[in-house]
Amino acid sequence: MSIKPRVPWWHALITMGLGVAFSYAAYFDGPDTGFNAWEGLGSIIFWYSVVYLLLRLPLRNALTIFLKHIRSWVGITAASLYVAFHLLLYGFILEAIFVHLYAPSFGGVPAAIWVNTNLVLPPTPLNALLGLSYNPSITLSVPPIFGSVFSLYSISAALIIAVLVVANVGLIREMGSCPLGLKSRVYVGLPALGVALGASCCISPPILLALVAPVTAVVTYSLPAYYATYFTFPPLAMLALYLNMRSTLKIHRKIRREALTQ
Repeated sequence: MSIKPRVPWWHALITMGLGVAFSYAAYFDGPDTGFNAWEGLGSIIFWYSVVYLLLRLPLRNALTIFLKHIRSWVGITAASLYVAFHLLLYGFILEAIFVHLYAPSFGGVPAAIWVNTNLVLPPTPLNALLGLSYNPSITLSVPPIFGSVFSLYSISAALIIAVLVVANVGLIREMGSCPLGLKSRVYVGLPALGVALGASCCISPPILLALVAPVTAVVTYSLPAYYATYFTFPPLAMLALYLNMRSTLKIHRKIRREALTQ
């Protein structure tokens, strides 16, 4: 399946810049909390552009492989499970950040789901860009123990990583089914380990942080740890899975050549 996008890739750079501009305009027209339409529109445009650029340029092969394998039950299951885990875990992390920043006004709410924006003050271009990583936020509250916040950043990261996970899994399944018997199955081992390590790079830190946060909160202020987890681990997982996919593609081509020569 070939992908021939009609929109030039550089158009996404323009819309990305518009997203940042709209986010900055939100400081001068609309509320700082609640829901600011400029902030919401800017974030939607910005993250659409980021996802488009990634899938259009460096991850174009991954998207092609993803579209081939997502129609299988294995592909659907892998993508659905990863997206669900990612959104929930990073929703807990973002909720912890918001509680640190906006408590007590952010906590103590009844069971509800709502969408809001919280501008990062003071109004500067850098803070406008930072606000795009949080806003708009979809908050799910089920007192007394459950609360999660979903942002377009975490949703976009989940979609990109799901594409890479399905692409890797699809290539591994193809290698395992090659008519080389035990040899093809030996080739599968390392790429499969790479998928596991790449996905766990994004999932393990939030789980670990969720387990140790009640203890560390007594000793130290854990906001920097939440920030580090929220911002750094999804891109690291993308990089790990992308590199694993590239090496898996090379092994896949080698197996196909060996199969054709037999």
